[in-house]
Amino acid sequence: MKVIKKGRPQKGWAEEFKCTGNGNGNGGCSAMLLVEEGDLYHTYSSHYDGSSETYTTFRCVECGVQTDVKVPGKLNVRVKESTRKCSVCSKPQFHTRSGWVCENGHGGAPPKEESS
Repeated sequence: MKVIKKGRPQKGWAEEFKCTGNGNGNGGCSAMLLVEEGDLYHTYSSHYDGSSETYTTFRCVECGVQTDVKVPGKLNVRVKESTRKCSVCSKPQFHTRSGWVCENGHGGAPPKEESS
């Protein structure tokens, strides 16, 4: 296939991923999901030696299990940091298609009330 005339740039992207629970204790339901750019958020792990790792994660809308994914290099992931804080753990909450969730997986927790 050849491009005769370039089209308009696409905004966002979608990719198929399987719910596996990879990086989060496994236990995924094996549903095949069309995951969009806005469905991804970052999760983190810290180690005793002071190092840390960042993962790109989505939450399955079928079973609620988080799965860490490696996004193909052709896709540009734009995960925005949030100023909304979780009322359970005070970590930033991220909006996904299935609702608000923090990096600790407190999905549906209301935002923390800011003190005046």
